[in-house]
Amino acid sequence: MFGGIKKIILWNYERGTWPYDLLCLLIIAFIFLTPNEWFRKQERPATKSITVIVKASDVDQSQLEAGIREITGQSEAKVLSVKRREDRFGQEVLEVEVEHRSDLR
Repeated sequence: MFGGIKKIILWNYERGTWPYDLLCLLIIAFIFLTPNEWFRKQERPATKSITVIVKASDVDQSQLEAGIREITGQSEAKVLSVKRREDRFGQEVLEVEVEHRSDLR
């Protein structure tokens, strides 16, 4: 038995023999039938940020965080930063960076 395992590990079979063909088929089956998830490292960050752009006239500054929570649908969203900008039409907009948890989708 140890001799057979040693032959498999060292690939000590002649081409065209049934053990050689079987090992090739097993390798091909492994390549094509293995789920991709086995080889992907999928660490998801605990938090991430998104940028929301709103018209300055549409949002009350004192209620900005509550408005952003309503817009994004994230009940635990937190405002990280607010920048006043002018869009291409000359309207004043707020560029709001929002932190939210990725598990709240």
